[in-house]
Amino acid sequence: DGPTDVDIFHGFLHGGKFSAVLDDITRFISENPGEFLFLDIVLEHGREMSEQQRVHLFDTIQTACGSNMITTGDKKSWCKYGKVTLGELAEHTKNYLVLVHDRIFGFSHEGVVHDEDHIKEKYNFFRSNRALRNKWHNTRDLDQLLKSNEEDLEEYKIKKTVFHNASYVFTPGVGGPTDILHMLVGLKSLRPVSFARILYKYDVLDDHLRAKADEPFNIVTFDFIDLAPALVCFLIGLNFPSKLEITEAKVSGGGQEGIDVTEKIKSYIKRDNCLYLTNVQQDLALDFAVGDLSIIFKFDDEAKHQRHDISFDEDTEYLLNRYHHNEGNICVID
Repeated sequence: DGPTDVDIFHGFLHGGKFSAVLDDITRFISENPGEFLFLDIVLEHGREMSEQQRVHLFDTIQTACGSNMITTGDKKSWCKYGKVTLGELAEHTKNYLVLVHDRIFGFSHEGVVHDEDHIKEKYNFFRSNRALRNKWHNTRDLDQLLKSNEEDLEEYKIKKTVFHNASYVFTPGVGGPTDILHMLVGLKSLRPVSFARILYKYDVLDDHLRAKADEPFNIVTFDFIDLAPALVCFLIGLNFPSKLEITEAKVSGGGQEGIDVTEKIKSYIKRDNCLYLTNVQQDLALDFAVGDLSIIFKFDDEAKHQRHDISFDEDTEYLLNRYHHNEGNICVID
């Protein structure tokens, strides 16, 4: 490795070269210019990093992100932590907010002190804990992870001057003899995806985040998002300002026709703009698992109502927002 190379780690797992990850990040923004990313650069406890490596890292990030970074001028004028909207970020064509942890700055190189003021003025990098509440919950226990996030969000509610990240990521590793035994017999794995799958079982993270959707989330982090496409689309849909109005909802099945579930459906609308049923049968308290759902709806910025008809079974989720909806028949009805 060269004297300026920097590696990425996920816990104790080696994740490759930082330069390769940065290339992936900038390529993603190039292909998706409407997206916005937080880059939170943290030096892990106990790892050494030379001043030369740190300066090279800062220069590399600045060059890669360029004028698409939030600057000190943006911060003073329109980009207010915790309050700026995705619409404002898109309007100003900004794609990155670069944050650096205390452990990675506060050093001297070639006679220049790289303190908080210097990295802010030279690089447009900002001190992490002044911009983002980003607690690492450091657990492999599901109940503890959910509880710790709930407690952190409750504490954050009164702090509106920073962004807040709800992190639903397990710490990989081995906790003791019980974990070792479970791994030997195949009940556990060190692979990070094996931890993520625990969260994506029915009525775990999907129900948890739906229940908390009206809370002041800014950012939600979890691994292997391709394993939970409906949940991802639900969270993205919460950003859209269009209000969702449900006029009528009926289900048929089990020999019954036209059961009115309008009020129950309305109770699952979050932030006035997003309907998410994590399981149609169970959320609507139906005594049959296979049937048809019909919803008449409109968004407040549209003139006409639409009807969405789908068939469901015992595993069907249902999502309706400005960003995404289930496959099925949609028609304008007036």
